Amino acid sequence: INAEYGRSFRLAAAFDNALYAQCLERKLDRATVAQIDKDLHRTFPRSRAFARGGVGIEALRRVLHACAVYDNGVGYVQGMNFYAGVFLLHMNEEGAFWSLMFLFQEHWFRDMMTPGF
Repeated sequence: INAEYGRSFRLAAAFDNALYAQCLERKLDRATVAQIDKDLHRTFPRSRAFARGGVGIEALRRVLHACAVYDNGVGYVQGMNFYAGVFLLHMNEEGAFWSLMFLFQEHWFRDMMTPGF
């Protein structure tokens, strides 16, 4: 699964409710999983939602996993966890996923996450 720009991205977000679930079903390489796991507890460590055993940790893991699958050109990079965490404080995890993808695709944050920016 790879992210597309512009109109096709907005249509996918609006009409493909199953895409988030499909992203969660796909496997990531071990290095990406390890990096996500390392960054989970670095995300707002004083927040009860993201403390060890907090309700937000597993949702954050799933959102970051889905993002890395959805846009495999970028995958997961440090810093994505904080954007995802902010969204998770205000909405459910699927909404956080689509908001993060919209931010990356429509507002050129994706470019900042690629090598050589």
